[in-house]
Amino acid sequence: MKRMIVFFIILLITACGSSEWKATSAFFVQEGDHYISLIGPKSKLGLKIDEPFMKNKDVQTAWYLWDAEGEYITIKATHKETDREAIVIESATLQSTKQFGANRVYTAPMTFEESGKWRIDILTDNELFASIVVEVQ
Repeated sequence: MKRMIVFFIILLITACGSSEWKATSAFFVQEGDHYISLIGPKSKLGLKIDEPFMKNKDVQTAWYLWDAEGEYITIKATHKETDREAIVIESATLQSTKQFGANRVYTAPMTFEESGKWRIDILTDNELFASIVVEVQ
C-alpha cells in the first residue's frame, strides 16, 4: 500500500511539472472576413505574433486581454532550463480596445536572449492575470 501511495505521489508531481511547460496552444478569432491565430487561454489572453520567436531577434507582439480591469501591464519571462528570469515589460499602460472582443491591448517588440521554452507571466496592476509557454528558436 505504501508503495502505491508513493507511486501516485511521484506520478502527480511529474504530471504537474511537465504540464507547466507545455507550449500554450493557439485559438482563432475573426478579423473582417478572415481569421487570425492568437496564443493563450481563449477569452482570457491572446498573444498575436507575425513570426516565430527567435533568439536575439525583436518580434512585434500584440497582447489582447479579455475582462482585464487593470490599467498597467507587466510581462515577466522565465526560461525552463536555466530558471533565468527577465522582466520584459514593466508597468506599461494598457490601451482600451474592442478588437476581437477584448477590452485591453498592449503592443511592443519582445526579444529573448536564449532559445528554449519560456513561461511568460502577464500581470495587470501587479496581479497575475495569465501565463503562457512559448518556444524560442
